Parts: sequence; C-alpha cells; structure tokens
Amino acid sequence: MIFTFFVVNVTLFMGSCSKNDPQSGMLTLLVMSPVSGVVPWENVYIATSLENLQARYYLDSCLTNEDGYAKFDTLSPGVYWYDTQHWEDYGAVEIYLGIDTHAILWVNTPAGGKK
Repeated sequence: MIFTFFVVNVTLFMGSCSKNDPQSGMLTLLVMSPVSGVVPWENVYIATSLENLQARYYLDSCLTNEDGYAKFDTLSPGVYWYDTQHWEDYGAVEIYLGIDTHAILWVNTPAGGKK
C-alpha cells in the first residue's frame, strides 16, 4: 500500500513538470475611444510600474491592429501598466502564468503633444 501511494505521487509530480507548462502570461489590450470606437494603428507601451510608465521606461511596445488590439505574448506574472502614444489615459492589469488576460483602455484625453 505504501509502495502504491509512492508510485501515484511520483507519477503526479513528474506529470506536473512537463515542458508544456506555461512559462509566461499574455495581455490582449483593446484600445477604445468613446468618440470613434476602436483605435487602430496606435503605439501601445507597457511598463512594470507607474513610475516607469511616466518616465517612459517601457518594457515593450507594439502597434494596435486594424481592430484596435495590441498583444503582448511573453509577460512574467505581475502587475503591468499600459499607455498609448497619442492619449493621456493609462491603465494597469495583473498578469497570471498561462492566462491570456484581456483588458480595455478607454482613451478620452488627447496627449496634446506631450509625448
């Protein structure tokens, strides 16, 4: 009986160490304007803190597609702050391992040439 218990536990443990385990999380961000709807072809920036975002020390950036979506595929679990090039508005989201987190950034305030 002890041997069976040992074999079952080792099998469960070894199965959880497979190479298929996720190594990162993902963020799919939709940029929306209440006036024009989706915001296509907008630069989106992501940072590890609000201070880094405000100092423009970005972890990564990408361009929204024609449907207003930006995708960050390989993020370590944690809190990330996001912003766009032509708008003052920003947001934050927590990323979890192996989960594609979806968020919407509603942009209302044009940057006015500050960026």
